Amino acid sequence: MPEITEEKNESNPGSQDAQVYAAPGPFGLHEEDRPMLPGKDKIPSQNNKGGKTTGEKFYDRFQFATGQAVILFLTAVMAYSAQYGKDKYTFKFGNKQVQIPNVLRGFQKWLNSILQNNKIFPMKKRGKDDIAGEKLERIAGAFSNMMALSLGGTSFAPVMRTLENNREKIATYVNKRWGKPGEVESGRERLKDVPKESWWDVIKGRISAMALVFASFMTFDAIFGKDKETSVYRFDKYEQWFGRKVAGLIKSGKDISKIPMTQPLTVAQDANSTYRFSKILALDLYATTVSIMLWNFISRLSARMRKEHAEQKNHTSPNSNVTPAKNTDGDEDSPAQKKSFAAREGGKPKDLYAHAAGSSATSGQAV
Repeated sequence: MPEITEEKNESNPGSQDAQVYAAPGPFGLHEEDRPMLPGKDKIPSQNNKGGKTTGEKFYDRFQFATGQAVILFLTAVMAYSAQYGKDKYTFKFGNKQVQIPNVLRGFQKWLNSILQNNKIFPMKKRGKDDIAGEKLERIAGAFSNMMALSLGGTSFAPVMRTLENNREKIATYVNKRWGKPGEVESGRERLKDVPKESWWDVIKGRISAMALVFASFMTFDAIFGKDKETSVYRFDKYEQWFGRKVAGLIKSGKDISKIPMTQPLTVAQDANSTYRFSKILALDLYATTVSIMLWNFISRLSARMRKEHAEQKNHTSPNSNVTPAKNTDGDEDSPAQKKSFAAREGGKPKDLYAHAAGSSATSGQAV
């Protein structure tokens, strides 16, 4: 049997290379394999989807840490005031004493009373064995508490929006000062199309994060239920355990940490400020961390979707301004002209750069 050899088309030196290049991409070519003009190197590929630059990493950590610290502190202080604060605080201005009501405590009590005693759907316990009413009363208390405490996180919204809308500037500044070579351009390229967040994007993210965190707390509280040994809800037991351990770190709370969980605290021990504040932090740390992450994700997603919707509405896609070519005679396009470019070229994409490689292909031949 004669040996079959592969002949090379010497008359068209660009044809064999073009078939090698023919792969998914613009005009059937990979961007990095596209031939340039004679004497020029290939176009270097640019990957803008790689790892984050130094400035971007700094921004993410700075924004998260700032939001975490501010919201955690404000929420903890407000929670302490709402749960354990006085109904009114007395301040002395000169020779006068002025009483200022505790708005947070008043708001929480008012909302809790509305939820429990409304005529449409009262959320309160009716009798000792009303398990369903007990759970509804617990939900009402948690919801009124969350609404009072949400003011702390919501007050951070202007700062959150300012940071998000200046992300590129902050990242670029850090890349200039401490970044690696090329990170300034790379960071700008990655962040140039990041949409600005509106007030609605920030508020939507905040409300959604609060709702998801609250729903998760209530779901796990219902699943875990009460501890059989102490007949206390496991979430409450965890708060008490955490509070006792932290209180034991200071001199005034040494005795608190030594008392077993099966034994209740005295009135004086329960009023220990470190113990009370630590109970708030027990779950507030988790809630704040998850809330910040969800807030960021949802607000950024909302801004991106809003931008895409606006581009579709305004017909800003790359092919929106392309109009079909017409005959010079003024007649409508013939059926042959209405065919797609690939169909007219024999069903194969035509290499528009073949002339750069010295190709002499004719119409209908893929090069």
